[in-house]
Amino acid sequence: MGAEASLGWDLREAAAEHLLAQAGLGEVVAPPMGAVVAALGWRLAAGAPRGTHGWLDLDAATVHIDDRGDALAVAERIAHELGHLAAMAICAAHDEADADAIGLAMRVPRRGVRETLRNTGWDALRIAASYPEVEPLEALVRVAAIGGGALAVHQGGVRVYAAVGEAPCGAMFPRELTMVQAIRRVRRARPLRDATSGLRAFPMRLGRGDAVVLLASPEVVVEWQVDAD
Repeated sequence: MGAEASLGWDLREAAAEHLLAQAGLGEVVAPPMGAVVAALGWRLAAGAPRGTHGWLDLDAATVHIDDRGDALAVAERIAHELGHLAAMAICAAHDEADADAIGLAMRVPRRGVRETLRNTGWDALRIAASYPEVEPLEALVRVAAIGGGALAVHQGGVRVYAAVGEAPCGAMFPRELTMVQAIRRVRRARPLRDATSGLRAFPMRLGRGDAVVLLASPEVVVEWQVDAD
């Protein structure tokens, strides 16, 4: 697919929801990618070369993937190929980034985010655990964006990523560094909650050392915005 043919957010979401509906899994909070393939009447086949996602055999209704590696990596490869299939199902020209984004939208369906938050609150560990086939940070970023909350990531005391609603945000919010310092002092893995702000935080490995991920509800986002004004 040409790199110039990138879909917007709405079309990516529409493609993901269309394919999940075709599979009869549109209301499932975290549908396993293997189950999506089976529900579509397709089958999975291993043997794709190492380092590749795989490919679709439309004639044989088969998703070929590299099945080596951990479960998250395999699920991501299946989701990527299903992303291509979903875009084709709505006749949308698309690129590799679109396939990745559609795949994530199927693993964390937009319609299921509200139910996830009802069950978990803005507790990052519980949110991440609700999506076992998704890297925790990917799940948290998407839930924060769709749920209208906020997420910030600190590594070594420096903010490396933040999202509020659907837009990235680089502003420093009040009390973030206080939460980072508190986590470092107590050196514990369970979440901390700031009673004043409602901010929740937990340490998490991101591949380049420990990080602190902070997550907050829309109400706290409003409070931050008021403080900023």
